Amino acid sequence: MRAITLLLAAALCCGGAKALVPHEINYQGYLTNPGGTPVNATVPMVLNLYNVATGGVALYTETQSVAVTNGVFKLLIGSVTPLPLPFDVPYYLGIMVGTDPEMTPRQAVAASPYAIRSANAEVATK
Repeated sequence: MRAITLLLAAALCCGGAKALVPHEINYQGYLTNPGGTPVNATVPMVLNLYNVATGGVALYTETQSVAVTNGVFKLLIGSVTPLPLPFDVPYYLGIMVGTDPEMTPRQAVAASPYAIRSANAEVATK
């Protein structure tokens, strides 16, 4: 009986909890050296977000140490430095690896399922 009471009390305390939308952007890529050989190393990457496809000034910058295996890497933008951008305009991702210049072209940041759901909820409340 005591176990059931504790379980019920725990359920009531946590009943109002809601899942939060992640404030990070998943990014995956494939990295090779200039000769085309896949990289196998941990490398520093600087991630910049811009509101223009070329030129401009980075609105957000984050540096991460990224493990690359057989050229494949994955990271979460915003996991080191919180993302302060409102994401109400198109953004573009520029990446620098080590001391190399930023890669081109910049990648357009696309919507995630959470953003699509959020847009639906915004329309429903108007």
